[in-house]
Amino acid sequence: MSRSFPVLALAIALLAGCGTSSSETVTRDKMPDVGNYPPPPAGSNVRLRAGVVEFTDKTNTKSSDAAGEQLETLAVSSKRFNLIDRMAMKTLLKEQSLEGIVDPAELARSGKIRGVDYLFIGSVTNFALKTEKTSNQGGMFDRLIPGAAPLKIDTSKTIITTDIGVDIKLVNATTGEIVSKQFGEVKKELSASAWGVRVIGIGGDAKNNVQVDRDSQGKLMRYAVDEALRKMLPDIDDKIQHPAAMLCPKCKTELAQGASFCTKCGWSAESLKCTKCGTALELNAKFCGKCGTKVESK
Repeated sequence: MSRSFPVLALAIALLAGCGTSSSETVTRDKMPDVGNYPPPPAGSNVRLRAGVVEFTDKTNTKSSDAAGEQLETLAVSSKRFNLIDRMAMKTLLKEQSLEGIVDPAELARSGKIRGVDYLFIGSVTNFALKTEKTSNQGGMFDRLIPGAAPLKIDTSKTIITTDIGVDIKLVNATTGEIVSKQFGEVKKELSASAWGVRVIGIGGDAKNNVQVDRDSQGKLMRYAVDEALRKMLPDIDDKIQHPAAMLCPKCKTELAQGASFCTKCGWSAESLKCTKCGTALELNAKFCGKCGTKVESK
């Protein structure tokens, strides 16, 4: 009897160890390595000045704010942008009377935004969480329903199927050029504990829609945003390595970077002003950065 006990204890320890290893493997293998991107182009110290415009929510799940937060974080992690804070972006647009620069998902009119050359514009196209397998025995947390007893939910046995999608594009705020446009999707089935999310409710209908808290919503959204941004990086790197040529608006001669006049025809940048408000315009600008008036080609 005394000899069998250590054997039994060892067997239990081995089984427990296998269970833990399996859980860690599932989490590591099935979850993308978000936020870790290849380095920017070698020898380039250029970082694009950009801002994130509030996402459009096409799902009525109030997930657009989470998408914007995640894009802001991941764009900084890519080391390719000097990113202005999203709250500061709202202030800038208001101060410069450019709140209507987006519609809100599409670029409605171009205009120079002080301190920002590029805009990230995106939309949440899908955010559905469902479950078919749950366990209410000895759960890890409670779901509180007014007038009802707490419902115990075991996250290790709550299998969540996700269907999350985002569309993101990077646009030149002055010219309206679309640098890159991609989508990201997350369609996976994992336990709530493997996802690392906190379930706060499960629908009682046949669909069994899952509700998660705000932090969990951000975690799930991060995977879709990461996929879209990762696919955009080749286009972004190409823009960093090959910036658009600056052309003289009068004779179309290519100008040197930072030039304020044309050596061929004598055109001066200071002579280019908005016909409506008199604001000086940047080279190749198609709209006035102050009032939004379209610049007529001459």
